[in-house]
Amino acid sequence: MVPSDLESGAILHVRLIIDTDGRPEIPPSGTSPIHRNGVEMPGEDYRQFVQAILDSCTFQAASNSLNGRIDYVVSNLDLILTVEKF
Repeated sequence: MVPSDLESGAILHVRLIIDTDGRPEIPPSGTSPIHRNGVEMPGEDYRQFVQAILDSCTFQAASNSLNGRIDYVVSNLDLILTVEKF
């Protein structure tokens, strides 16, 4: 599951979509949401690796309050992951 060219110490910058239930998702292919040490990593192996990590996470959904009513909304989040060892 770990990308073959991923090394300890790598820093991954990931653009996420946080759904209205707080579930994180990597945006669809073609948007290049993952960068490793500043270099775009469009491969499916990186998407699967990061998604496997995110599957155990829950984030607080963003919300708007209008007239006392809270509406949860989809939001974006930039996340930085540092690979210490694997």
